[in-house]
Amino acid sequence: MLGPLQVEGPSGPIRIPPGRQRIVLAALLLEVNRQVSTDYLVDAIWEHDPPETARTQVQICVSRLRRLLAPTGAAIETRTPNYLLRVNPLTVDAQVYSQRVDEARDLSNHGRISEAAALLRSAAGLWNGPALDGVPSRILRAKAARLDEDRLTTIETYLDLELQLGRHSQLIGEITELVEQHPLRERLRSQLMLALYRSGRQAEALEVYRTGRELLIKELGLEPGDELRSLEAAILAGDPALRPADPPAPAAPPEPPPSSPTRGVTPYQLPTDTADFVGRTEALETIRTTLLNSDGAVGVAVLLGRPGVGKSATAVHAAHQLAADHYPDGQLYCDLRASRGAPLPPSDILGRFLRALGVPGQAIPDDPDERAAMYRGLLATRRVLVVLDDAVSESQVLPLIPGGRGCGVIITSRSRLTGIPGATCLRARLTSSSTGFRGGRSPAVQPVQRRCR
Repeated sequence: MLGPLQVEGPSGPIRIPPGRQRIVLAALLLEVNRQVSTDYLVDAIWEHDPPETARTQVQICVSRLRRLLAPTGAAIETRTPNYLLRVNPLTVDAQVYSQRVDEARDLSNHGRISEAAALLRSAAGLWNGPALDGVPSRILRAKAARLDEDRLTTIETYLDLELQLGRHSQLIGEITELVEQHPLRERLRSQLMLALYRSGRQAEALEVYRTGRELLIKELGLEPGDELRSLEAAILAGDPALRPADPPAPAAPPEPPPSSPTRGVTPYQLPTDTADFVGRTEALETIRTTLLNSDGAVGVAVLLGRPGVGKSATAVHAAHQLAADHYPDGQLYCDLRASRGAPLPPSDILGRFLRALGVPGQAIPDDPDERAAMYRGLLATRRVLVVLDDAVSESQVLPLIPGGRGCGVIITSRSRLTGIPGATCLRARLTSSSTGFRGGRSPAVQPVQRRCR
């Protein structure tokens, strides 16, 4: 929706014929999982003087759309005289946008400005042209224009946040381009003036003001608003308040809610537990204590040892024990492939996790840092358990550790991972004791130290 109307199926793009079918689908997508009346669909298609067969033609459009959308899992339900498009909201880019904006607002309210700005950037980046481009309906174009206006507001918001973070020099080029595209938006112009002034370019900042003032008078017969005029006066006076402030310190994270199933897809990625797993009580209790009693931080347990000693089995068994009662918002799992000699890069793992959390592929940023910020933002207020099996190094796993205190992480590795802040390490070894799998020489896991050093 955030561009030309497109539908992706399991085997690739699904072509929606132009005209009435696109209008009906767009109208249903704008009200996803809510009822839309037949009369509204008629008005959206014809607007004035609909034919006598209008309602029948709408029914035909809906029938054809049902067949086209069947491979995607979306369903159009009839609720006479209305229709309802039943679909996972996080497969609709406009819904993904709304969710990210909401989560960014939460992050900003808790002082996590950098993560909020990155999440807002990714939200604005979902656009691939004007919303609903090519859908020939005046009624729907008005709603599409509102989406495009929301995007501009989101851009202005993340620019404000990044200016707070002292990134004025890096933003000048971007804001200059935006001002050229939207010359009458005074908020963008004031942001460009501030970025220039903080970069020691006072004369250019004042020239931006003069150019904007002349344009407003010429186009609208109006003087600039109070905000723009006040900023000009402050620049002329060298007001110390215009200097960049120290970035705000993050506030204490909120108490995680017992569950947040409506915030997105709930992933269940744990491998099957070992049926004959017995013993290892001490190791399992250490993992449990580490994850659940982490003093307001993310609990991280690291299982170390050579291949074949039972690290993965212990990690998966511990995860299954904890999942239902303590991590109701899902479990993420990935084999990081260190022992295969081809370890996965963190960016690829983040892409997998974001898709598992319901982010459409086209909405995942290319930049690894933006992926990491989006991942942390999505998990900020959720209780999710992350299992990272067969890690090669600290640099591989550090971007995968969430920031929300309600999450937990279990890592296994053959390497000695000592650079993970606050992690508890356990070492696995082979032993003939009874605290392992049934029969023969059994692997056992024992804690080596409370913190990895």
